[in-house]
Amino acid sequence: MPDIIKPDKELILTKNYCTNEDTARRAIAHVNSIWRKTVDARGEMDNRMRQFYNIWNTLFDIRYYEGRSQVYTPQLRKNVEFAIRNTRRNLFPTDDYFTVDSPDEEEGMQASKVKRFLRWQQINKIRLKRYVTPFLRQLFIYGWSPVKVVWLEQFKKIYAHERQLIEYETTVTDPVTGQKIKVPQQEEAVVQVEKDVPVKQYPSFLPVDVFSFYVYPTTVWDVTDAYACMEEINLTKEQIKVGEDNKVYDNVEEVLKSQSSKPSKQIHSKENRQADMGISDEPLSEVSRWNGVEYWGKFDLKDNGKEIDCLITIMEDTICTQVRQNPHYDQEPAYLVGKLDELVGDFYAQGLIHPLQTQQYHLNDTVNQINDALTYTLMPIVKYNPGMLHKSSKLVMAPGAMWALNDVQTGAIFDRPPEVAQSGLMSVNNTKDDIDSYPGFERIPATGRRPATQIQALQDDRGVNILDWSENLEVQVMSPYLQKQFMLNQQFLDDEVWFKVLGQKPEKLAPEDLVGNYHFYWLGANQTQNLIVKSRQMMEALNIAMKIPPSPTEMPDYWYVFKRIWKEGLGLDGEDKVVKQIDFTATVDPMQENFVLMLGKQMPISQLDNDQQHIQAHSQLLNIPNLPESTRNIIETHIKLHMNKTMQLQMMQQQTGQGAQLNQPITGGQTNAQIGGGPGP
Repeated sequence: MPDIIKPDKELILTKNYCTNEDTARRAIAHVNSIWRKTVDARGEMDNRMRQFYNIWNTLFDIRYYEGRSQVYTPQLRKNVEFAIRNTRRNLFPTDDYFTVDSPDEEEGMQASKVKRFLRWQQINKIRLKRYVTPFLRQLFIYGWSPVKVVWLEQFKKIYAHERQLIEYETTVTDPVTGQKIKVPQQEEAVVQVEKDVPVKQYPSFLPVDVFSFYVYPTTVWDVTDAYACMEEINLTKEQIKVGEDNKVYDNVEEVLKSQSSKPSKQIHSKENRQADMGISDEPLSEVSRWNGVEYWGKFDLKDNGKEIDCLITIMEDTICTQVRQNPHYDQEPAYLVGKLDELVGDFYAQGLIHPLQTQQYHLNDTVNQINDALTYTLMPIVKYNPGMLHKSSKLVMAPGAMWALNDVQTGAIFDRPPEVAQSGLMSVNNTKDDIDSYPGFERIPATGRRPATQIQALQDDRGVNILDWSENLEVQVMSPYLQKQFMLNQQFLDDEVWFKVLGQKPEKLAPEDLVGNYHFYWLGANQTQNLIVKSRQMMEALNIAMKIPPSPTEMPDYWYVFKRIWKEGLGLDGEDKVVKQIDFTATVDPMQENFVLMLGKQMPISQLDNDQQHIQAHSQLLNIPNLPESTRNIIETHIKLHMNKTMQLQMMQQQTGQGAQLNQPITGGQTNAQIGGGPGP
C-alpha cells in the first residue's frame, strides 16, 4: 500500500488572516453585528432557563406564599436525575455500544480495528462516559444541550536526562612536524534536555454551557443549517498564550495590553450561579480574564462577494485573534446539539422542568404552608389583656412555663388556627403524583399488590419515553459524534499510536489505517430494547416450560435456561454464581433428587435423608418406559447408596442395642415429597 499523503499541519489549520487590517476590521464588524442581535433576541429565554436552573438547584426564586417555613421539596430535581441515569444506561447498556462497518470487503476487515481504537480513545483519552452525564443534565433541565467536538492538542515542556554522543575537539602535537593540530573527539555523556511532551492529542466531547452558546438565525431547526454558531469564551493569560504557541491565535500582545474584563454580573453568568452556591467571585476578580466570541459560520473571507465557512475569534469586541477558513475537513461547525422534545422549525426545545414548573412552585408553597400551620398549632397566637396580666414578658410557650394572670378567664386567649394538615398533605401527594406521572418519570409503586400483567405494563410505559429520547440522541449526537471523532483522527493524527482495549492484545494504529469509507452507528438504545424483549421472551418460555410435565425420557434443564436469561436476556455477568450449590450435608427432597437424576447427574446422599422414602421415590423412575441405560445405571447406583446406608445403620443398631428409629427424618412425620408405589428393587 502506498504511503498516505497528508497536508502539512500549517495547511490543515488554514491561514490566519487576522493580521490583515482590512480583513480583521470586516471580521470584527461582521461578528459583532450578528452576536449582538442574537444575544438580544434571547434575553427572555435566558431568564426562563435561569428559572429552570434554580429549580434543579433547589433555589427559591419564585414563590407565591411568603411565610416562616423555608423548605424546598426537590421533587423535580429527583426526577430529572432519575431520567439522566436511565438514559445514560440506555446509551451504554454494554461495552459494545457502537459499531463500525464498510461496504468494501478489505476495509470491512479493518473496521474492527478502527472500532477498537475509537473505543480506546473514548475510554482513556476523551472520557466519554464522564462528559455524557453533564451533557444529559443540561438536556433534561433546559431541553437542549450543545457539545463541542474539536481536536485537542497541547504540549508541555519537561526536562529529562538522556545519553548522547558529545562531539568536541582536542589539541595534540603532530609527532612529525611538531605543530599543534585539532582532532575531533566523541564521548558518551548524560545531558539534560528540554522536550515537548504531548498532553492532549485526541478529539474532544466537551459539553458547552447553554448560556454561552448561540445560533443565528434562531429560526433554524438544526445546527448544521445555521448561518453561524457562536460561543462566548472567557480566557486567562495562560490560555491565550497556549493558543499562540499552538498557532491558533495571533495579535496576542494586543489582547494582553487591553483592559481585562471583570466577571460577568448577568443573571445567567457562571460567576452568578457560583455565588448562589456560596462561592465568592473575589478569587476570579484577581485573575485577569478576557472575554471573547468564537464564531463558526459564514464570512466573505476574500472580500469577493462569496461567503465560505470560517472560524473567527474576537476578543473584547475590538481585537481579532483569528480569521481562517473552517479548519475541519467536513467544513461544518464544531458543535452537535441534542434536543429533547423538538418541534419542526424550532431550534430550542422543551426540557422536563418547563411543563412542571408551576407544579414545583405549588408543591413548595403547600409544604411550607403545612409547616407553618403545624408551627402555629404547636405555638399558637396568644391574645391577652395587658391590664389583666401580672407581667406580659412571662408569656413564653415552653413546657412548665407559669403565667401569672389577674383574671384567669379573660386574661389570655390561645388563638389556634383550624386544622388543615390533612387536606394539605392530600394536596402535596396529588402534586407529587402529577410530577411523577409525567412521561419518563413514572415509577412503579413500592407498596400494594398488583397483577403481574399490570406491573409489566407499568414497566413498559416507564421505559418507552426514555428509550425514545435515547434513540433521538443517537441520531442527533452520538452517531454523528463517531463520524466527527473518526474524521478528526484522520485529519490530525500524525504518528503511530499504541493502544490496548481490555481483554485484547496491544496493537498499533498508523495514520494510513484510517483511510477508508466507514459507517458509524450507535447501538445503545437498540441493545437495551433487544435485551428487554429478549429477557421477556425467555422468561415467558421458561414459565411455559415449567408447566409442561416431563416426558418419560426427557426433562427440561431449568437452571440452564435461567442462566441464559441472566446473561443474554438481562445482560448481566456472574451467571455461574447466581445458582447456589446444594448443601448435601442437609436433607434433600427425594423429588428434587429425581429431577437431577433424570438429567443424568449423580448426587451424594445425606446422613439426614430418610432412606426408605428415597428408595421408594427413586424406584418409581425405573418403571419409566424407554429409560436410557446410562440414566438407569445412575438411578440404580443412587438407590444402592441408600440401601447400603440402611444396612450400615441396622448393623450399628444390633451392636449398640439401640432402637430401630434412627433412620427417620429429624422433623418427624412424612415429607411432602413422599409418594406411593411398589416396593423397591
